[in-house]
Amino acid sequence: THPTTTMTHTQAVNATAQYLSPEQARGEQVDTRSDLYSAGCLLYELLTGRPPFVADSPVAVAYQHVREPPVPPSQVIGGIPESVDRIVLHSLAKGRDERYQTAADFRSDVEAARGGRQISAAIPVMHASNAATEFIQAQDQTGTRVVPTGMGGAMLGGAQGGPGGPYADQYHQAGQYNPDQYRQNDQYQQNDQGRRQQPDQQGPSSNRNLILAGLAVLIIAAVAAFFLYPQLTGNNTPESTAIAVPGVIGQKETAARLTLQKEGFTKVETKGVTSNEKNDGKVVDQNPKPPAKAEKTQTIIIEVGTGPKKSKVPDLAGNTQKQAEAALKAAGLELGQVIPRNDPSVDAGKVIRSSPSSGDSVPAGSKVDLTIATGKVEVPDLAGKSAAQATRALEKLGLKVETQTEQSDDVPAGKVTRTDPDANSTVDQGSRVTVFISEGQAQETVEPPTPSETASIPAQPLPSGTVETPGPGDGEGEGDG
Repeated sequence: THPTTTMTHTQAVNATAQYLSPEQARGEQVDTRSDLYSAGCLLYELLTGRPPFVADSPVAVAYQHVREPPVPPSQVIGGIPESVDRIVLHSLAKGRDERYQTAADFRSDVEAARGGRQISAAIPVMHASNAATEFIQAQDQTGTRVVPTGMGGAMLGGAQGGPGGPYADQYHQAGQYNPDQYRQNDQYQQNDQGRRQQPDQQGPSSNRNLILAGLAVLIIAAVAAFFLYPQLTGNNTPESTAIAVPGVIGQKETAARLTLQKEGFTKVETKGVTSNEKNDGKVVDQNPKPPAKAEKTQTIIIEVGTGPKKSKVPDLAGNTQKQAEAALKAAGLELGQVIPRNDPSVDAGKVIRSSPSSGDSVPAGSKVDLTIATGKVEVPDLAGKSAAQATRALEKLGLKVETQTEQSDDVPAGKVTRTDPDANSTVDQGSRVTVFISEGQAQETVEPPTPSETASIPAQPLPSGTVETPGPGDGEGEGDG
Protein backbone atom coordinates (compact mmCIF):
# COMPACT_ATOMS: atom_id res chain seq x y z
CA THR A 1 0.00 0.00 0.00
CA HIS A 2 0.99 3.67 -0.33
CA PRO A 3 2.89 4.90 2.76
CA THR A 4 0.11 7.37 3.61
CA THR A 5 -2.79 5.08 2.84
CA THR A 6 -4.64 3.35 5.64
CA MET A 7 -6.89 1.20 3.50
CA THR A 8 -6.82 -0.55 0.16
CA HIS A 9 -9.68 -0.41 -2.27
CA THR A 10 -11.28 -3.26 -0.32
CA GLN A 11 -11.35 -1.00 2.78
CA ALA A 12 -8.91 -3.31 4.66
CA VAL A 13 -5.26 -3.21 5.74
CA ASN A 14 -3.20 -6.13 4.38
CA ALA A 15 -0.21 -7.25 6.45
CA THR A 16 1.54 -10.31 7.83
CA ALA A 17 1.05 -10.53 11.58
CA GLN A 18 4.73 -11.15 12.43
CA TYR A 19 5.78 -7.86 10.78
CA LEU A 20 2.69 -5.75 11.62
CA SER A 21 3.41 -2.32 13.10
CA PRO A 22 1.39 -1.22 16.15
CA GLU A 23 -0.33 1.54 14.18
CA GLN A 24 -1.40 -0.98 11.53
CA ALA A 25 -2.83 -3.24 14.22
CA ARG A 26 -4.80 -0.26 15.58
CA GLY A 27 -6.09 0.66 12.13
CA GLU A 28 -4.25 3.99 12.01
CA GLN A 29 -2.54 5.65 9.10
CA VAL A 30 0.88 4.22 8.19
CA ASP A 31 4.01 5.95 6.90
CA THR A 32 7.71 5.31 6.35
CA ARG A 33 8.28 4.70 10.04
CA SER A 34 5.82 1.82 9.86
CA ASP A 35 8.05 0.24 7.21
CA LEU A 36 11.09 0.74 9.46
CA TYR A 37 9.24 -1.07 12.27
CA SER A 38 8.63 -3.99 9.90
CA ALA A 39 12.30 -3.83 8.89
CA GLY A 40 13.19 -4.04 12.59
CA CYS A 41 11.06 -7.18 12.89
CA LEU A 42 12.93 -8.72 9.96
CA LEU A 43 16.30 -7.75 11.47
CA TYR A 44 15.26 -9.35 14.77
CA GLU A 45 14.39 -12.59 12.95
CA LEU A 46 17.64 -12.57 10.98
CA LEU A 47 19.63 -12.24 14.20
CA THR A 48 17.72 -14.73 16.35
CA GLY A 49 16.05 -17.07 13.90
CA ARG A 50 12.55 -16.15 15.14
CA PRO A 51 10.20 -13.13 14.91
CA PRO A 52 10.08 -10.74 17.87
CA PHE A 53 6.58 -11.89 18.76
CA VAL A 54 5.30 -15.46 18.56
CA ALA A 55 1.81 -16.62 19.55
CA ASP A 56 -0.83 -19.20 18.72
CA SER A 57 -2.89 -16.89 16.54
CA PRO A 58 -2.43 -13.75 14.45
CA VAL A 59 -4.71 -11.85 16.86
CA ALA A 60 -2.38 -12.69 19.75
CA VAL A 61 0.67 -11.62 17.72
CA ALA A 62 -0.98 -8.31 16.85
CA TYR A 63 -1.82 -7.80 20.52
CA GLN A 64 1.86 -8.29 21.41
CA HIS A 65 2.96 -5.76 18.76
CA VAL A 66 0.74 -3.15 20.47
CA ARG A 67 1.20 -3.94 24.16
CA GLU A 68 4.25 -6.12 24.91
CA PRO A 69 7.98 -5.28 24.71
CA PRO A 70 10.18 -7.63 22.63
CA VAL A 71 12.81 -9.77 24.32
CA PRO A 72 16.28 -8.31 23.55
CA PRO A 73 18.02 -10.39 20.82
CA SER A 74 21.02 -11.07 23.06
CA GLN A 75 18.75 -12.98 25.44
CA VAL A 76 17.71 -15.27 22.59
CA ILE A 77 21.13 -15.77 20.97
CA GLY A 78 24.24 -15.25 23.06
CA GLY A 79 27.08 -13.11 21.79
CA ILE A 80 25.00 -10.33 20.21
CA PRO A 81 26.52 -6.96 21.26
CA GLU A 82 24.58 -4.52 23.43
CA SER A 83 24.72 -1.91 20.65
CA VAL A 84 22.82 -4.26 18.35
CA ASP A 85 20.21 -4.81 21.06
CA ARG A 86 19.68 -1.05 21.22
CA ILE A 87 19.39 -0.71 17.43
CA VAL A 88 16.80 -3.49 17.20
CA LEU A 89 14.76 -2.38 20.22
CA HIS A 90 14.82 1.24 19.04
CA SER A 91 13.44 0.18 15.64
CA LEU A 92 10.65 -1.73 17.45
CA ALA A 93 9.47 1.14 19.63
CA LYS A 94 5.68 1.12 19.96
CA GLY A 95 5.31 4.82 19.21
CA ARG A 96 6.35 5.80 15.74
CA ASP A 97 7.86 9.06 17.07
CA GLU A 98 10.18 7.02 19.25
CA ARG A 99 11.60 4.87 16.41
CA TYR A 100 14.05 5.65 13.68
CA GLN A 101 12.52 8.38 11.59
CA THR A 102 14.37 7.56 8.36
CA ALA A 103 16.26 4.68 6.83
CA ALA A 104 19.34 6.95 6.80
CA ASP A 105 19.20 7.19 10.60
CA PHE A 106 18.81 3.42 10.79
CA ARG A 107 21.81 2.88 8.54
CA SER A 108 23.94 5.44 10.39
CA ASP A 109 23.56 3.52 13.67
CA VAL A 110 24.28 0.21 11.96
CA GLU A 111 27.52 1.56 10.51
CA ALA A 112 28.49 3.06 13.85
CA ALA A 113 27.93 -0.29 15.57
CA ARG A 114 30.05 -2.06 12.97
CA GLY A 115 32.86 0.46 13.49
CA GLY A 116 32.70 0.22 17.28
CA ARG A 117 31.48 3.85 17.60
CA GLN A 118 28.74 5.29 19.79
CA ILE A 119 25.26 4.88 18.37
CA SER A 120 22.42 7.41 18.69
CA ALA A 121 19.64 4.93 19.38
CA ALA A 122 18.07 5.37 22.81
CA ILE A 123 16.44 2.51 24.67
CA PRO A 124 12.75 2.91 23.74
CA VAL A 125 9.72 3.08 25.98
CA MET A 126 7.53 0.06 25.34
CA HIS A 127 3.92 1.10 25.98
CA ALA A 128 0.52 0.42 24.53
CA SER A 129 -1.89 2.70 22.73
CA ASN A 130 -5.36 3.89 23.49
CA ALA A 131 -6.49 2.48 20.21
CA ALA A 132 -7.56 -1.13 19.88
CA THR A 133 -8.31 -3.53 17.13
CA GLU A 134 -11.63 -5.27 17.43
CA PHE A 135 -11.35 -8.03 14.89
CA ILE A 136 -8.93 -9.77 12.58
CA GLN A 137 -10.44 -11.84 9.79
CA ALA A 138 -9.37 -15.36 8.91
CA GLN A 139 -6.27 -15.97 6.88
CA ASP A 140 -6.71 -15.69 3.10
CA GLN A 141 -5.02 -17.86 0.46
CA THR A 142 -1.83 -15.80 0.51
CA GLY A 143 -1.27 -16.32 4.22
CA THR A 144 -2.04 -12.62 5.00
CA ARG A 145 -4.60 -11.55 7.57
CA VAL A 146 -7.04 -8.83 6.48
CA VAL A 147 -7.79 -6.33 9.23
CA PRO A 148 -10.86 -4.10 8.65
CA THR A 149 -9.88 -0.53 9.41
CA GLY A 150 -13.12 0.38 10.99
CA MET A 151 -12.61 -2.11 13.81
CA GLY A 152 -9.21 -0.91 14.95
CA GLY A 153 -9.68 0.16 18.54
CA ALA A 154 -11.80 -2.33 20.38
CA MET A 155 -9.55 -5.35 20.64
CA LEU A 156 -6.01 -3.94 20.97
CA GLY A 157 -6.78 -0.48 22.38
CA GLY A 158 -6.60 0.42 26.03
CA ALA A 159 -5.20 2.91 28.44
CA GLN A 160 -2.46 5.11 27.15
CA GLY A 161 0.93 3.67 28.02
CA GLY A 162 3.73 5.84 29.24
CA PRO A 163 6.39 6.22 31.84
CA GLY A 164 3.97 5.66 34.63
CA GLY A 165 1.43 3.58 32.75
CA PRO A 166 0.74 -0.07 33.32
CA TYR A 167 2.59 -1.11 30.17
CA ALA A 168 5.85 0.73 30.68
CA ASP A 169 8.75 -1.69 30.13
CA GLN A 170 11.77 -2.35 32.29
CA TYR A 171 13.90 0.09 30.30
CA HIS A 172 11.57 3.03 30.90
CA GLN A 173 11.08 2.14 34.57
CA ALA A 174 14.85 2.10 35.03
CA GLY A 175 15.06 5.69 33.84
CA GLN A 176 17.35 4.81 30.96
CA TYR A 177 15.32 6.67 28.36
CA ASN A 178 14.16 10.31 28.34
CA PRO A 179 11.61 10.93 25.55
CA ASP A 180 11.57 14.72 26.22
CA GLN A 181 15.30 14.95 25.62
CA TYR A 182 14.90 12.88 22.47
CA ARG A 183 12.13 15.11 21.10
CA GLN A 184 14.10 18.28 21.94
CA ASN A 185 16.75 17.24 19.45
CA ASP A 186 14.23 16.04 16.91
CA GLN A 187 14.64 17.79 13.55
CA TYR A 188 11.33 16.53 12.19
CA GLN A 189 8.01 18.40 12.10
CA GLN A 190 4.40 17.38 11.83
CA ASN A 191 2.54 18.16 8.68
CA ASP A 192 -1.16 18.90 8.35
CA GLN A 193 -1.92 15.19 8.28
CA GLY A 194 -0.22 14.57 11.63
CA ARG A 195 2.80 12.71 10.20
CA ARG A 196 6.44 13.57 10.96
CA GLN A 197 8.80 14.52 8.16
CA GLN A 198 11.68 16.84 7.41
CA PRO A 199 10.78 20.53 6.91
CA ASP A 200 11.92 20.64 3.31
CA GLN A 201 9.94 17.57 2.40
CA GLN A 202 6.39 18.46 3.53
CA GLY A 203 3.69 16.60 1.69
CA PRO A 204 3.40 13.16 0.11
CA SER A 205 6.52 11.68 -1.48
CA SER A 206 5.89 8.11 -2.52
CA ASN A 207 9.11 7.78 -4.53
CA ARG A 208 11.20 8.90 -1.60
CA ASN A 209 9.46 6.48 0.68
CA LEU A 210 10.03 3.60 -1.69
CA ILE A 211 13.73 4.42 -1.89
CA LEU A 212 14.01 4.64 1.88
CA ALA A 213 12.22 1.33 2.25
CA GLY A 214 14.72 -0.24 -0.12
CA LEU A 215 17.59 1.22 1.87
CA ALA A 216 16.10 -0.26 5.00
CA VAL A 217 16.20 -3.72 3.46
CA LEU A 218 19.85 -3.23 2.49
CA ILE A 219 20.65 -2.08 6.02
CA ILE A 220 19.04 -5.18 7.47
CA ALA A 221 21.03 -7.44 5.15
CA ALA A 222 24.28 -5.68 6.07
CA VAL A 223 23.58 -5.94 9.78
CA ALA A 224 22.64 -9.60 9.52
CA ALA A 225 25.78 -10.42 7.54
CA PHE A 226 27.98 -8.60 10.03
CA PHE A 227 26.52 -9.97 13.24
CA LEU A 228 25.29 -13.39 12.18
CA TYR A 229 28.51 -14.53 10.51
CA PRO A 230 30.34 -15.08 13.81
CA GLN A 231 27.32 -16.96 15.15
CA LEU A 232 27.16 -19.26 12.15
CA THR A 233 30.89 -19.91 11.99
CA GLY A 234 31.26 -20.45 15.71
CA ASN A 235 33.74 -17.58 16.07
CA ASN A 236 32.26 -15.06 18.49
CA THR A 237 35.48 -13.18 19.13
CA PRO A 238 36.71 -10.49 16.74
CA GLU A 239 40.34 -11.10 17.61
CA SER A 240 42.26 -13.00 14.95
CA THR A 241 43.96 -16.25 15.96
CA ALA A 242 46.05 -16.43 12.78
CA ILE A 243 49.72 -17.31 13.16
CA ALA A 244 52.73 -16.91 10.90
CA VAL A 245 53.09 -19.56 8.22
CA PRO A 246 56.58 -21.14 8.21
CA GLY A 247 58.52 -21.28 4.95
CA VAL A 248 59.10 -24.80 3.65
CA ILE A 249 60.31 -24.13 0.09
CA GLY A 250 63.38 -26.24 -0.67
CA GLN A 251 62.51 -28.94 1.87
CA LYS A 252 61.64 -32.52 1.02
CA GLU A 253 57.90 -33.18 1.12
CA THR A 254 58.05 -35.22 4.35
CA ALA A 255 60.17 -32.63 6.13
CA ALA A 256 57.88 -29.81 4.96
CA ARG A 257 54.79 -31.56 6.36
CA LEU A 258 56.50 -32.07 9.72
CA THR A 259 57.51 -28.41 9.84
CA LEU A 260 53.94 -27.25 9.20
CA GLN A 261 52.42 -29.74 11.65
CA LYS A 262 54.86 -28.64 14.33
CA GLU A 263 53.46 -25.11 14.02
CA GLY A 264 49.88 -26.43 14.28
CA PHE A 265 48.90 -26.59 10.61
CA THR A 266 47.41 -30.06 10.25
CA LYS A 267 45.73 -29.58 6.88
CA VAL A 268 48.43 -29.82 4.22
CA GLU A 269 47.65 -30.48 0.56
CA THR A 270 50.33 -31.57 -1.91
CA LYS A 271 50.34 -30.78 -5.63
CA GLY A 272 52.90 -32.22 -8.02
CA VAL A 273 54.52 -29.89 -10.54
CA THR A 274 57.26 -30.37 -13.09
CA SER A 275 60.70 -29.16 -12.09
CA ASN A 276 64.36 -29.64 -12.87
CA GLU A 277 66.22 -32.71 -11.66
CA LYS A 278 67.62 -30.81 -8.69
CA ASN A 279 64.18 -30.05 -7.25
CA ASP A 280 62.71 -33.49 -7.83
CA GLY A 281 60.83 -34.38 -4.61
CA LYS A 282 61.33 -30.94 -3.02
CA VAL A 283 58.85 -28.15 -2.27
CA VAL A 284 59.15 -25.48 -4.99
CA ASP A 285 56.24 -23.26 -3.88
CA GLN A 286 53.61 -22.90 -1.14
CA ASN A 287 50.37 -21.01 -0.52
CA PRO A 288 50.23 -19.04 1.67
CA LYS A 289 53.91 -18.27 2.03
CA PRO A 290 55.79 -16.14 4.57
CA PRO A 291 55.28 -13.52 5.87
CA ALA A 292 51.56 -14.27 5.56
CA LYS A 293 49.50 -15.44 8.54
CA ALA A 294 46.78 -18.08 8.54
CA GLU A 295 44.43 -19.85 10.91
CA LYS A 296 45.60 -23.24 12.07
CA THR A 297 42.50 -24.77 10.48
CA GLN A 298 43.38 -23.33 7.06
CA THR A 299 44.69 -25.68 4.38
CA ILE A 300 48.30 -25.04 3.40
CA ILE A 301 49.10 -26.02 -0.20
CA ILE A 302 52.64 -27.11 -1.04
CA GLU A 303 53.84 -27.73 -4.60
CA VAL A 304 56.36 -30.56 -4.85
CA GLY A 305 58.65 -30.96 -7.88
CA THR A 306 58.25 -34.16 -9.86
CA GLY A 307 61.35 -33.62 -12.00
CA PRO A 308 61.38 -32.63 -15.65
CA LYS A 309 58.43 -33.47 -17.79
CA LYS A 310 58.81 -36.92 -19.30
CA SER A 311 58.46 -37.88 -22.96
CA LYS A 312 58.37 -41.36 -24.47
CA VAL A 313 60.70 -42.10 -27.38
CA PRO A 314 58.56 -43.13 -30.38
CA ASP A 315 59.25 -46.19 -32.55
CA LEU A 316 61.40 -44.82 -35.39
CA ALA A 317 62.71 -48.03 -37.05
CA GLY A 318 62.14 -48.11 -40.79
CA ASN A 319 61.45 -44.33 -41.03
CA THR A 320 63.50 -41.97 -43.12
CA GLN A 321 65.58 -39.40 -41.30
CA LYS A 322 63.06 -36.68 -42.12
CA GLN A 323 60.15 -38.74 -40.85
CA ALA A 324 62.03 -39.63 -37.67
CA GLU A 325 62.88 -35.99 -36.96
CA ALA A 326 59.21 -34.98 -37.30
CA ALA A 327 58.13 -37.77 -34.92
CA LEU A 328 60.69 -36.69 -32.34
CA LYS A 329 59.51 -33.08 -32.49
CA ALA A 330 55.91 -34.16 -31.97
CA ALA A 331 56.99 -36.08 -28.87
CA GLY A 332 58.82 -33.07 -27.42
CA LEU A 333 62.26 -34.44 -28.25
CA GLU A 334 65.15 -33.33 -30.45
CA LEU A 335 67.28 -35.07 -33.08
CA GLY A 336 70.76 -35.89 -31.86
CA GLN A 337 73.59 -37.53 -33.81
CA VAL A 338 72.99 -39.42 -37.06
CA ILE A 339 75.23 -42.52 -37.23
CA PRO A 340 75.59 -44.30 -40.61
CA ARG A 341 75.90 -48.10 -40.59
CA ASN A 342 76.06 -50.89 -43.16
CA ASP A 343 73.08 -53.15 -42.62
CA PRO A 344 71.91 -55.53 -45.31
CA SER A 345 68.45 -55.91 -43.71
CA VAL A 346 67.51 -52.21 -43.86
CA ASP A 347 67.07 -50.15 -46.98
CA ALA A 348 69.38 -47.24 -47.60
CA GLY A 349 68.39 -44.07 -45.70
CA LYS A 350 66.08 -45.85 -43.23
CA VAL A 351 66.43 -45.84 -39.42
CA ILE A 352 67.97 -49.00 -37.99
CA ARG A 353 67.54 -48.06 -34.30
CA SER A 354 67.51 -45.10 -31.90
CA SER A 355 69.32 -44.27 -28.68
CA PRO A 356 67.55 -44.05 -26.21
CA SER A 357 65.52 -46.95 -27.49
CA SER A 358 61.92 -46.90 -28.55
CA GLY A 359 59.50 -46.76 -25.58
CA ASP A 360 61.98 -45.28 -23.10
CA SER A 361 60.81 -42.32 -20.96
CA VAL A 362 63.24 -39.42 -21.01
CA PRO A 363 63.09 -35.76 -19.92
CA ALA A 364 61.25 -33.57 -22.38
CA GLY A 365 63.61 -31.87 -24.81
CA SER A 366 66.19 -34.66 -24.70
CA LYS A 367 68.20 -35.52 -27.83
CA VAL A 368 67.79 -38.90 -29.51
CA ASP A 369 70.56 -40.39 -31.70
CA LEU A 370 69.64 -42.29 -34.86
CA THR A 371 71.50 -45.12 -36.63
CA ILE A 372 70.64 -45.06 -40.35
CA ALA A 373 71.41 -47.66 -43.00
CA THR A 374 73.95 -46.64 -45.66
CA GLY A 375 72.74 -49.11 -48.28
CA LYS A 376 76.24 -50.61 -48.48
CA VAL A 377 77.56 -54.11 -47.60
CA GLU A 378 81.07 -55.13 -46.65
CA VAL A 379 82.41 -58.20 -48.47
CA PRO A 380 83.60 -60.72 -45.87
CA ASP A 381 86.95 -62.55 -45.94
CA LEU A 382 86.11 -66.02 -47.30
CA ALA A 383 89.64 -67.39 -48.02
CA GLY A 384 90.04 -71.05 -47.13
CA LYS A 385 86.30 -71.68 -46.87
CA SER A 386 84.51 -74.19 -49.03
CA ALA A 387 82.49 -73.06 -51.95
CA ALA A 388 79.26 -73.89 -50.10
CA GLN A 389 80.24 -71.89 -47.03
CA ALA A 390 81.24 -68.91 -49.11
CA THR A 391 77.98 -68.97 -51.02
CA ARG A 392 75.85 -69.04 -47.86
CA ALA A 393 77.79 -66.14 -46.28
CA LEU A 394 77.40 -63.89 -49.30
CA GLU A 395 73.72 -64.68 -49.83
CA LYS A 396 73.05 -63.88 -46.17
CA LEU A 397 74.33 -60.38 -46.89
CA GLY A 398 71.98 -60.07 -49.83
CA LEU A 399 74.76 -60.38 -52.40
CA LYS A 400 74.69 -62.38 -55.58
CA VAL A 401 77.33 -65.16 -55.97
CA GLU A 402 79.29 -66.30 -59.00
CA THR A 403 82.04 -69.00 -58.72
CA GLN A 404 85.12 -69.71 -60.81
CA THR A 405 88.02 -72.15 -60.41
CA GLU A 406 91.73 -71.57 -60.61
CA GLN A 407 94.93 -73.45 -59.83
CA SER A 408 96.71 -72.63 -56.60
CA ASP A 409 99.94 -73.98 -55.14
CA ASP A 410 98.95 -72.73 -51.66
CA VAL A 411 95.20 -73.42 -51.31
CA PRO A 412 93.88 -76.96 -51.31
CA ALA A 413 91.52 -77.92 -54.04
CA GLY A 414 87.87 -76.97 -53.37
CA LYS A 415 88.70 -74.07 -51.13
CA VAL A 416 88.22 -70.32 -51.76
CA THR A 417 91.34 -68.61 -52.90
CA ARG A 418 89.94 -65.07 -53.23
CA THR A 419 86.88 -62.92 -54.08
CA ASP A 420 86.20 -60.13 -56.47
CA PRO A 421 85.60 -57.47 -55.11
CA ASP A 422 88.27 -58.17 -52.52
CA ALA A 423 87.51 -59.04 -48.93
CA ASN A 424 86.59 -56.07 -46.63
CA SER A 425 85.67 -53.86 -49.52
CA THR A 426 82.30 -52.10 -49.59
CA VAL A 427 79.70 -52.75 -52.26
CA ASP A 428 76.09 -51.75 -52.82
CA GLN A 429 73.37 -54.00 -51.46
CA GLY A 430 72.50 -56.71 -54.02
CA SER A 431 75.86 -56.51 -55.83
CA ARG A 432 77.46 -59.56 -57.53
CA VAL A 433 80.60 -61.12 -55.96
CA THR A 434 82.83 -63.62 -57.77
CA VAL A 435 84.31 -66.41 -55.64
CA PHE A 436 87.40 -68.24 -56.90
CA ILE A 437 87.81 -71.92 -55.91
CA SER A 438 91.21 -73.70 -55.93
CA GLU A 439 91.78 -76.68 -58.28
CA GLY A 440 94.98 -77.69 -56.47
CA GLN A 441 98.64 -77.71 -57.71
CA ALA A 442 99.43 -77.77 -61.49
CA GLN A 443 100.62 -81.26 -62.98
CA GLU A 444 104.14 -81.36 -64.80
CA THR A 445 104.18 -82.95 -68.39
CA VAL A 446 107.46 -84.95 -69.57
CA GLU A 447 107.86 -85.05 -73.37
CA PRO A 448 109.66 -88.21 -75.00
CA PRO A 449 113.07 -87.58 -76.78
CA THR A 450 113.10 -87.16 -80.54
CA PRO A 451 114.97 -89.75 -82.87
CA SER A 452 117.72 -87.34 -83.76
CA GLU A 453 118.57 -87.00 -80.14
CA THR A 454 118.90 -90.87 -79.86
CA ALA A 455 121.33 -91.30 -82.87
CA SER A 456 123.71 -88.70 -81.72
CA ILE A 457 124.55 -90.59 -78.59
CA PRO A 458 128.04 -92.24 -79.08
CA ALA A 459 128.65 -95.89 -78.17
CA GLN A 460 130.49 -96.39 -74.97
CA PRO A 461 133.32 -99.09 -74.86
CA LEU A 462 132.64 -102.05 -72.62
CA PRO A 463 134.85 -102.74 -69.72
CA SER A 464 137.41 -105.52 -70.06
CA GLY A 465 136.23 -109.04 -69.34
CA THR A 466 132.70 -108.17 -70.21
CA VAL A 467 130.93 -110.34 -72.74
CA GLU A 468 128.32 -108.63 -74.72
CA THR A 469 125.23 -110.64 -74.87
CA PRO A 470 123.20 -110.13 -77.91
CA GLY A 471 119.67 -109.31 -77.57
CA PRO A 472 116.85 -111.46 -78.56
CA GLY A 473 116.57 -109.90 -81.86
CA ASP A 474 120.21 -109.85 -82.67
CA GLY A 475 120.72 -113.58 -83.57
CA GLU A 476 120.19 -114.71 -87.06
CA GLY A 477 119.66 -118.36 -86.18
CA GLU A 478 123.07 -119.38 -87.22
CA GLY A 479 125.30 -121.73 -85.19
CA ASP A 480 128.25 -124.12 -85.43
CA GLY A 481 126.53 -127.17 -86.04
